[in-house]
Amino acid sequence: HSYPALSMAQLLELLADRALEQIDPEKKNERREKRCNPKEATPKVSSTPTSESTPTRRPKATSRYIPAAIRAEVWRRDGGKCTFVSPETGKACDSKHGLQYDHKIPIALGGRSDSSNLRILCAQHNAWEAIQKIGHSTMKRYIRDLR
Repeated sequence: HSYPALSMAQLLELLADRALEQIDPEKKNERREKRCNPKEATPKVSSTPTSESTPTRRPKATSRYIPAAIRAEVWRRDGGKCTFVSPETGKACDSKHGLQYDHKIPIALGGRSDSSNLRILCAQHNAWEAIQKIGHSTMKRYIRDLR
């Protein structure tokens, strides 16, 4: 969603770069220099952005991307189980199946991907929370069972 005009090759390159960055962030610049080395290939230079340009910006502050360190922190904090507590009964779900990271304040409403705004929910409770916060008519486009 961040780069809708990417070709498949550009998307794969971006994903590979991000994966390699997570494995070895120190070598990121070395890989970039190899790829853009003028001896081997001339880098594309354009005064206007085109669909052929490779994106270089970081995810926005409101990005859905959750860094691995934050995911691990939230997982440990929540014990690897659904943290939903029923408002009617006060009973905790505690499911360990179909778990998802949920933004307490949705990205669409200005929420951020930091540990204080994230929690672990099972798929059913994540969908229920989204419907409560964003609405049934909006969420039916994203949740198959609501159609």
